[in-house]
Amino acid sequence: MDGGAEAGTRPVSGRSNATTDCRMRPVAIGDSRADGGAGRMPKVKSHKGIRKRIKITATGKVMRSQGFRSHLMTGKPGKRKRRLRRRIVDESTEAKKLALLYGKRD
Repeated sequence: MDGGAEAGTRPVSGRSNATTDCRMRPVAIGDSRADGGAGRMPKVKSHKGIRKRIKITATGKVMRSQGFRSHLMTGKPGKRKRRLRRRIVDESTEAKKLALLYGKRD
C-alpha cells in the first residue's frame, strides 16, 4: 500500500494521495454478527411510499387508488366520484416495477 498505510485500511476519500488526506478507516471484510451472517447479502428493503399506496393481491396483481380526487370535487358528478373511490387493478407496464419496489421478488 502506498503512503505507509496499514493492511486493511484505505483513505476516507477517493483520493490516493496520502499527503492530502491522512485519515484512514477500516475496510469491512465481513459481517461480524453473532448469528453467523458473514458473507451474506443485506436484505432488500421495500419502498415505504409504495407500501402505503398499493396492495398486492394473492394472485400477484397490483391494486391502487385512482387519481383526480384531491381537489375540485364539487364540479364532478356524483357517479364519477363514487367510481373514483374504488381501488383498481393496475394493468399498466409500471405494475411490475411497482411490485418490485413493494418487495415482491420473482
